[in-house]
Amino acid sequence: MSSSATGVARGPGSPLWRDARLMMRFFGSMNLAITLLVVIAIASVIGTIILQNEPYTAYIEKFGPFWHPVFATLGLYDVYSAGWFLALMAFLVLSVLVCVTRNAPAMLKELRQWRSEVTERSLEGYRQTRLWHSQDADALRDTTKRLMALRHYRTREHQRDDGAIMIVARKGTWNRLGYLFAHLSIVVICLGGLLDSRLGLKLASWVGDLRIETRNLPVSQVPPESFVPLWNPSFRGNVNIPEGQSADVAFLALADGYVVQPLPFQIEVEDFHTEHNVNGTPKSFRSDLVIHDETLAEPLRQRISVNSPLIHRGYAIYQSDFSDGGSALSLTLWPLQGGEAVEIETEVFAELALEDYPQRLEMDDFRLFNINPVLQDDGETEQKNFGPSITFRVRAPTGEAVEYINYLAPVVIDDFASILSGMRRSLADEHAYLYIPADAQGSTTLFMRLVAALRAPVTRDAALAQTVNTLTANRDEQGQALRDSLSQSISALLAQFLDQGLDDISVRVQEIAADGEQGAMLDAYLRMLQLVVASAYGQLIDESPHKAVEDEAMWLEKAFLALNGVAEYGSPFYVQLRGFTHIQATGLQIAKAPGTYLVYLGSFLLCLGVFMMFYVHQRRLWVLVTPQEHEGQMSYRVRCAGSDVRRSKAFEQEFQAIAGALARATGDPK
Repeated sequence: MSSSATGVARGPGSPLWRDARLMMRFFGSMNLAITLLVVIAIASVIGTIILQNEPYTAYIEKFGPFWHPVFATLGLYDVYSAGWFLALMAFLVLSVLVCVTRNAPAMLKELRQWRSEVTERSLEGYRQTRLWHSQDADALRDTTKRLMALRHYRTREHQRDDGAIMIVARKGTWNRLGYLFAHLSIVVICLGGLLDSRLGLKLASWVGDLRIETRNLPVSQVPPESFVPLWNPSFRGNVNIPEGQSADVAFLALADGYVVQPLPFQIEVEDFHTEHNVNGTPKSFRSDLVIHDETLAEPLRQRISVNSPLIHRGYAIYQSDFSDGGSALSLTLWPLQGGEAVEIETEVFAELALEDYPQRLEMDDFRLFNINPVLQDDGETEQKNFGPSITFRVRAPTGEAVEYINYLAPVVIDDFASILSGMRRSLADEHAYLYIPADAQGSTTLFMRLVAALRAPVTRDAALAQTVNTLTANRDEQGQALRDSLSQSISALLAQFLDQGLDDISVRVQEIAADGEQGAMLDAYLRMLQLVVASAYGQLIDESPHKAVEDEAMWLEKAFLALNGVAEYGSPFYVQLRGFTHIQATGLQIAKAPGTYLVYLGSFLLCLGVFMMFYVHQRRLWVLVTPQEHEGQMSYRVRCAGSDVRRSKAFEQEFQAIAGALARATGDPK
C-alpha cells in the first residue's frame, strides 16, 4: 500500500519529516549541549562540596531540620544517582549522539576526499596562492612531490581531461577525528558513570524488591530482603572490622538507611596501626589484611593504607578511616537525685537496662584522643588534646534520647581544671557542656559526693544547721523560732536550687519582691546557698578520706555553678569513666566499579580529541599544471594554492616557503 493510500505523508517534505528534522536539530544544537554541560558541572560541584551517601543523621546535624528535607528531596545527598542527574546525563548523551550522527558522515567523507577536481578559478580566490610558468612538467612534478614529502605532506596526482595535471598534497586530515573523539568521549564517560551509579538499587527499592533497613542490627539479624544480590555489578560500601575479627559483607548507605552487600570472600584484620602527632591528631593509619577466598590456594596477605588499596577480583579495598571496635569500659554511675554509686563493666555498642532507673544506657563510642580548639589569652586558637572520652545515649521509656560525651581527664579552662560533660537533645544541636571541678586526684568523685551529701537527709540537715548558725550568730535573742523558720526556708530554697536551678529562683524573686528589692533578695538567696554548699564540702573533707583541693574558694565557686547546671543535665545520673581497654576497628571502603574503565577510556578519548583539534592542523596544497602554447613553444602555467582551516600565520609562512622553493626550482628565478 502506498503512503498516499494510507493518508499519511511520509516524504521529505511531509510535516512528520519536518518535525523529526526540527527535533534532531534541537537535540543536536550547541546551545542545548552547553546548557546540559553547565548544569551537570554545577551538580558535580554540589556533589563534591556535600559529602555523599552519609547517614541522614549526619545531614540533620549539619544542615538542620529545615534544609535537610529540602536537600533530601532534591537528591543532593546522592547527586550522581539522583533521577534528575541521570536524566540530564541521558539528554547529554542523546544530544552528543545526534550531533555526531549529523556531522560524522561528512567528516569521514572529507577524510577520504582529495578534492582534486577544484578549478583554477577557485584556486585564484584562496588567500594563499601563487602563479608562475615552467618549461618542464616532469621536473615540476618530481620537485613538488619531493618538497611535499620533506614537509610531511601526502600527495596524489590527478590527470585531467584537458591535459592539466593536478597535484594535491594534504596533512593533518585526522584533525576531524579529534572532533569525533571529543564528543564520543562524553558518551563513554556518561555510560561509565551510569554503570557505576546506584540506579539499579534505587529501582529495586522503588519496586519493593529491596528494603532499606534503618535499624542498627547485627548482620545476622538483617532480614533477607535487605541484602543485595552477590552479582551486583557495581557498588561502593563501607564496613568496620575490629582487630582480630573478619567480615564478608559491606554496608551500602541508601536513603535514610542501608542495605547489605555480600562479598565473595572474607576480609580478616590481623592488626591495625595508628601513628599520632604530638598533639594527638592522627598522623597515619594502616591495616594488615588477610583475604580468605576459595579461589586462592592460600590466603592473601597485604598491608593497606590511605591511597594504597588492595585489589582482588575486581574489588578495591581502601583504608578510609578508623573507629572504636568495642572497647571494654569501666564506669561508675553517680546518682544525681540521691543514692549510692554503682560500678558497671560494659563495652562500646552495648545497651544496658539499669536496675534502679527506667532509662536505658546505650554506649555509642570511645575515643582515645579528642582534639578541640581552645581560645588562648592572646586571642589565638590552639588545638588541644582533651584526652579519652565516651559517647553514650540515655534513652527514656518513651523512646526519646539525650546524647552525652563525658571526658576522663580534667582540662584547664580559665586557669582551673574541670572535667567536661557535653549534652545535646538533638543531633542538630551543639553540645551544651557541664564543667565539673576536678578534685585533688583529677576526678569528679569529690563533686559527686558533694551532690550526694546535699541530697542525703543527714548530711544536708547538718549543712543547713551550720548555715543557720552562721547566719544567726549575732541574733541569739530572737530564739529558736527564728532558727527553725530560717532552716525551713533555706531547705526549700536548696531543694528548688537542686531541682530547678538559679533561673527558677530568679523568677520566684521577681514574683514576690518589689522592684527595688529584687537584687538584694537574690543576693541573699545566693549567699545562703553558697554557705550550705561550703558547709557540706567541709563535712566531706572532715569525715571522709578526700583530700582538700588547693584553691578551695575557686573550687566551691565552680562547684556551685556546676550544681546549677545539674538541674538542666537531663539525666538522673552521671556516668564517670574509670578505666578502659582500647580496641580499635579499621574502617574499610569496598568498591566494585567496572564503569571506571569506561571513564578512563572516555578520558583518554577526550584528551586525544582535544589534542588533535588544537595541535593537529588540517592543511591542503594544490599545484595545478596547465599546458599552454606560446609562439610555437610549449610551456606550463603553474598555479599553487593552499588552505588552512585556522588561517594561521605559521601556515602562511610554510606556504610561502614551499611555493617559493618550488617556483625557483621550476622556472621562476624570483
